[in-house]
Amino acid sequence: MKQFLFRAGSDSELNEGMNRLKEYLSANKVSSTVFHLYCGLTDKELIMKQVKTLEENFPAAPIAGVASNGEIMDSKIIPQDLLVSAIVFESSKVDIYTYGNAGARTDEIGEAIKNAADKTHDLCAIELLFPGSVMKSMGILDRVSECAPNVSIFGGYPIGHDMDNDEPFVVTTKSADRDTVIAIMYSGKDLHVNADKTAGWEKLGNSFTITAADGHTLYDVDNIPALEVYEKYLKITQAGNFTRDTVEFPLLIVDNNEEILRHAATYAEDGSIYLSGNVKVGEKLYLTYGNPSGIFEQVNKRCAAIREFEPEVIFLYSCAARKAFWGDVMASREIAPFGEFGSAAGFFTGGELIRMSDRGTVFEHNITMLTICMREGEKKGLALPDAKIDDSMLVGQAYLLKRLAQLVQSTNEELQQKNEQLLKMAITDELTQLYNRREIEKRINAALDNEADSKNGVGLIMVDVDHFKKVNDILGHDVGDKVLRKVADILKAAVDPAKGEAVGRWGGEEFFMLLPDMSLEDTAALAENTRKAIEENRFENVRRLTASFGVIHSSSDSDRKNLYIKVDEALYQAKARGRNCVITADN
Repeated sequence: MKQFLFRAGSDSELNEGMNRLKEYLSANKVSSTVFHLYCGLTDKELIMKQVKTLEENFPAAPIAGVASNGEIMDSKIIPQDLLVSAIVFESSKVDIYTYGNAGARTDEIGEAIKNAADKTHDLCAIELLFPGSVMKSMGILDRVSECAPNVSIFGGYPIGHDMDNDEPFVVTTKSADRDTVIAIMYSGKDLHVNADKTAGWEKLGNSFTITAADGHTLYDVDNIPALEVYEKYLKITQAGNFTRDTVEFPLLIVDNNEEILRHAATYAEDGSIYLSGNVKVGEKLYLTYGNPSGIFEQVNKRCAAIREFEPEVIFLYSCAARKAFWGDVMASREIAPFGEFGSAAGFFTGGELIRMSDRGTVFEHNITMLTICMREGEKKGLALPDAKIDDSMLVGQAYLLKRLAQLVQSTNEELQQKNEQLLKMAITDELTQLYNRREIEKRINAALDNEADSKNGVGLIMVDVDHFKKVNDILGHDVGDKVLRKVADILKAAVDPAKGEAVGRWGGEEFFMLLPDMSLEDTAALAENTRKAIEENRFENVRRLTASFGVIHSSSDSDRKNLYIKVDEALYQAKARGRNCVITADN
């Protein structure tokens, strides 16, 4: 497997590249060849002329291309040009499928790609080239996500060098337009594919919840216009260059624990924001900032994985917004290490597509860099270099960004710690360090709300320390406080927080124990064991201490208010029967 790279902005460059390729093809075993065109040039007439020449000289080779925000050749960003990549396989097969009028039939196209994939023997990977975020792509991605789980899926969206004005388009042998979808399928028993993404952006502040959205349009978060988030927290307003100003501060959404970056491309007068990717109502959303050290850490982790894989060919599909964030110098330094592992080429995209192997879902991403590695045959045990990037490579604005990112990260950590302390104070009883009454009551009510999810129903135990007033009156409040803390420790040891079980101080010397998935019999047994533990414990300065227990189960009464009344009555009966005993409600 081998990749040939050559420029095709002029006829002479194209002919020179084709001649080198022909020499190789005539002298080596070849099963298939596929051409990628990364089009930094916007002259569609020239592009289609060069496509026609390639087709005439290599009629069996599929051709696919995209408008590019930057062309990557041998892991370097080259001056704006038309870059051709020819990947030659020894034993694998490449099939290409093109679908026009894509915006009007995404569901149909998704079905067609899925059917083609199902019919392809030894399918290893699908590359998707979409015409841009103007198309609602979820109809395709949802269907393609149903392909066999061992199939890698990756791809990108086109975007021009002038992100604000150039038209995004994809290239086939028939046209260069913005309404065609391309699917390239790679198959072969000896073909190995490894694809992953790197990001590196960090969360900034607290989360928001998306309350109104439609596809790529984000209307409201926390019931306020989305634009107000940028205006309030970052002073990014309609008066500035919104698209450029938001590059350094993309949004991060959380979709079933998958973190996905979204670039805020444009805004509307109603305060909505158009994103380079889909969002859904109910998803959590964060502002983020680029952290150079965090980015380097992810890149180096990916480099280590690629070194282990031993690729022959590497696709680099990196976001144009990522290049805008770095600037050309640092963007070049970020991609440089990948050239140490094999022939690396690609383009800067308007959005990235990749399937996450743990779930099988294909996600749209922004501000990420995809590295797709291919190899035919088994690894050869090559001594590849340990290529890395580090903070010493930072220059100019990037170096300043590192310092600012460190300041933001440290400040965020301090605020998070203080917020956690405040939250703990708000829900914790200061003396016993158990939950306070408000929190334990909240947890009891939540358990009762979700009673249907438990097999055994909800058990509740109310506890009262016997003759506690005498402890305070005779031995003093300091001793009384020690007694309550020790009782709290015994009660806490009796429950399992991993199961949602909890203990709270109800008031004075009264406590509540919550057992959200426990039968009445087991709840009563736990109460009896806890009663014995208190009775057998030696309290400091107190010769003997006992407690009374009232027990109730959610099956006893559907009226929640009545549950509290009945368990309180059970505790009162335990006191009336001589204390130091367990009484079950209605028994």
